[in-house]
Amino acid sequence: MGRKGHGNPGSPDGLPDRRKRLPLLPLPDPATLIIIRECSLGRSLNFKPYKNMNKPDELLASEVEIIYKSKVPASKRVQINHSADAFKVLWEHWDKDTIEHHEEFKILLLNNKNAVLGIADISKGGVNGTIVDPRIVLQTALKAHSSGLILAHNHPSSNPTPSEADVNITKKLAEAGKVMDIQVLDHIILCGDGTYYSLMDECRM
Repeated sequence: MGRKGHGNPGSPDGLPDRRKRLPLLPLPDPATLIIIRECSLGRSLNFKPYKNMNKPDELLASEVEIIYKSKVPASKRVQINHSADAFKVLWEHWDKDTIEHHEEFKILLLNNKNAVLGIADISKGGVNGTIVDPRIVLQTALKAHSSGLILAHNHPSSNPTPSEADVNITKKLAEAGKVMDIQVLDHIILCGDGTYYSLMDECRM
């Protein structure tokens, strides 16, 4: 004669059911549904939580503000028609005391008329190279509302010939720019002796 089971009657093997049962959450009534207030830029979003949930009364959203100010009047912006024009602008703004010491990567920001909006520093590295993050390049171009870019970096060795890495990052940035409708027009490599190399002129883009 079998022993009388002391397990959970709902358990198929007659053993005690040790599984934890999740409590059923009560359905909210229409009066407790989340209400999203109308808001304008610069204000936070305010939410009313469920009555039975331990949530803060207000969820704050960080304000994102994009500001672009140009100190150069549109009538005095330099026009870029050739790689030599880009080199002159870059050479004028490059630190000659460090051009043969370490690599730096900059971008020349252009509008849709190829007029210079500004020069932005992207990264500084060592003797043999510097890291270029495409996200930082495109982020800067978008903030400046530019339509075109000219990439630029220096070779401390005074040999302007581009490396394979130089060619690859140029092509990578050119492809990334297409998504944002921002054209990469050239990549200038500068040297301390005043020479330069244009990847566009040499058909290396």
